Amino acid sequence: MYCIDFVRNDGEVDLIELRPDRILTFNPITGTTGKAEWVIERLEWDDVVIYHDLESDLDDALTPWFEKWFDPDDRRYVEGAELGNVIHSLGARGKTIRIDFGTADADAFWELLHVLGDAGASELRISGSRAEAEAS
Repeated sequence: MYCIDFVRNDGEVDLIELRPDRILTFNPITGTTGKAEWVIERLEWDDVVIYHDLESDLDDALTPWFEKWFDPDDRRYVEGAELGNVIHSLGARGKTIRIDFGTADADAFWELLHVLGDAGASELRISGSRAEAEAS
């Protein structure tokens, strides 16, 4: 999957991907959210991968969260706001969820961990696909 952060069209389409120049590194952070224990190994807002131990399909659990934070109907749109406070993408396959949190605030991340915990996840590992590519 490839996501574009911004499309400019001033007569010619220009696809723009926004990537930070620097990445904050840290030792893994652990915690719990409800019944789910989690570890954050790396956190890049535009490249979050969450590995979970759920056996069931997550569509029912993820749909309300996605509708809120992707906001396809602009229900949370704020006139004049500098940023949209929305995620840019969500992909879920098997026991992996990939998210570009875009301009969403931190509540989107913590709410997602709660959604997964409420769905029955007991273990969550948070990393990123670029981190995995660098490691291999």
